Amino acid sequence: MIAGISGENPDGQAFHARMGYRHIATVPRAGCKFGRYMDLVLMQKFL
Repeated sequence: MIAGISGENPDGQAFHARMGYRHIATVPRAGCKFGRYMDLVLMQKFL
């Protein structure tokens, strides 16, 4: 499983880490929201 989480959402990243996901990559400036660029954090869990 792959999870894509906003780099500005540390609570979401912590939640996925508790569920067994691990950080595999960060895509810098992957998207723009409200005029600001945000990073995308990718996390992976093997089933």
